[in-house]
Amino acid sequence: MMNHYADTRSDATLVALVLAGERETYAPLLLRYYTSVARLCRRLLGPTPEAQEAALQAFLLPNRSP
Repeated sequence: MMNHYADTRSDATLVALVLAGERETYAPLLLRYYTSVARLCRRLLGPTPEAQEAALQAFLLPNRSP
């Protein structure tokens, strides 16, 4: 199993792989950006369950199958 923290591929490369069907390459993007997205959601919505839900939804929606 690949250590996602050590993944040095660019965001563009990872996105291209996800779009090509390699869904496991989505994990490094999630690990890279979830904290920042969650922080932004808390800043906009306050420290609420809705802020956490918004952050989760931001990552779930692009990962759904078409």
